[in-house]
Amino acid sequence: MADMLAVRDALIVSLVVGGQTTIGTSAMLDMASNPQDPANVARMYRLLNQSFNDERCFPDRGRCVCGIDMLEAMAGRVAGRFEVQPLTVAAYASWWLGSEKALGYAERALDLDQGCTLARIICSAIAQDLGPAWLRQ
Repeated sequence: MADMLAVRDALIVSLVVGGQTTIGTSAMLDMASNPQDPANVARMYRLLNQSFNDERCFPDRGRCVCGIDMLEAMAGRVAGRFEVQPLTVAAYASWWLGSEKALGYAERALDLDQGCTLARIICSAIAQDLGPAWLRQ
């Protein structure tokens, strides 16, 4: 993930996209390996936009929590810059669930890499009390 942010982004989609939406393995692999493909860009945008704005799109809490646990364990087993993206994905998934842990993960990522844009975005969203529609209802 440290070298290919598309892997990070595909992982985020796999964790947070909810509702009746399912994403097949081949589509996930394609998004991770061909991030510049216009169809993949459109798919990722559509999935995240719908999940963020549709209050009927509840995330699969069990899948998110399991993913967060896995990412936290991964970050604990690597060092330095390799911790940043697992912590950032854990922050994103935690924020998506409305968990107070999100800020801690994002701040830990920023302590390691002040240039981690996604961790900054998460901190900003938390500060502005922004979240997915299902949390705002």
